[in-house]
Amino acid sequence: MKRTSFSRAGAALAFAGVATLTGPIQAAETASATTAPPMTTAAIDPATAVPAAPVPAPARAPALIAFEAGTYKCELGRSVNIRGITPDRRSVDLQWGRKDYTMLAVTTQSGALRFEDNASGLVWIVIPAKAMLLDTSKGKQLANECRL
Repeated sequence: MKRTSFSRAGAALAFAGVATLTGPIQAAETASATTAPPMTTAAIDPATAVPAAPVPAPARAPALIAFEAGTYKCELGRSVNIRGITPDRRSVDLQWGRKDYTMLAVTTQSGALRFEDNASGLVWIVIPAKAMLLDTSKGKQLANECRL
């Protein structure tokens, strides 16, 4: 078998040709990488000392739960009146009994809409199927199965 050897100049030219061919591909990969969603890295698990896989950064999507002002009819003949909702859904004006409360939005991991009034301990939770009013200071439900 005949062995072919390349000179250093020949090897450099061959390498330069490969680099020229891969240049546009790398540029295309770099361009597509800039359009991908931002990634965040998870912390290293101390038990295994292995870094977790990168997790896409959460996108800010609008809430998917329909929520409107009006009188919500609940179980046991109870009702909750939502008098107003700010356009950004950061607060609602709620009437329970004969009192009015301004409830401020609280972020949840479940995706439910949650509004709280810290002074009274009232919490208004809205999920797709129903809404409920809780009294966290007394630890009980005030209204359940509420629907518009």
